Amino acid sequence: MSADIILYALVAGGLVYWLKSILGERHGEENDRPNPFTNIKEETEKRAAPSSPHGNVVDNVTPVEEVGPSLEKHMKIEHTAEKGLDAIARIDRNFAADKFMKAAQNAFTIIIESFGEGDRDTLKHLLSPNVFKAFEKAITQRDKQNQTAEVEVQAIREMDMLDAWTESKMGFIKVRFVADETNVLKDENGKILEGSANRASETVDVWTFGRDLRSNNPAWLVYETRDDDAADSDHKTVPDTKKKK
Repeated sequence: MSADIILYALVAGGLVYWLKSILGERHGEENDRPNPFTNIKEETEKRAAPSSPHGNVVDNVTPVEEVGPSLEKHMKIEHTAEKGLDAIARIDRNFAADKFMKAAQNAFTIIIESFGEGDRDTLKHLLSPNVFKAFEKAITQRDKQNQTAEVEVQAIREMDMLDAWTESKMGFIKVRFVADETNVLKDENGKILEGSANRASETVDVWTFGRDLRSNNPAWLVYETRDDDAADSDHKTVPDTKKKK
């Protein structure tokens, strides 16, 4: 074998390695705001691995009473939700309450801040059609008045799963959020109409998440939003979509 052939082979091998390293890189810019629920299925499947000593679908799901240690300190699950969580787990073998709570926390921040930015595309993938309609109406009204909002979630101090239940093939989970947020509304000249960028206010919201438990799509959508502190209307950040009885 001549020296030229060996040289060409080395160059070709180097090019292949270089192309693989470049094409294989991801910079995290493909999707600025990924749906926080899309990785639940992959993570929870590890809990239901074939190596489990249990043989049926229900036993392969982590029992509710064992979730506690996996939750972050500011999260808790009320006893009133346990029966419903067990019912959800019987239908969806990949469901895990702790993973849901962490994803719901991320979804809360994304939705609050996307509403402030008027980001309809992001909201459309995280809200049920009726809730999205209410959010879009509020954004459109703000635009007509040439107003802009600056909303930021500074911290979520408490998360409390209040209830969980199933209706036919749907699963629903109600979560109470206590958060510190800055919420500023400005006119077309940049004059502050409401709120303060330098002072965070406490907001208390109760959101209901829902999902078709037999769907391959692991994402939970928000089916209801309401302010749980009716005495302080100034702290309302998103539209109240509570269903009228």
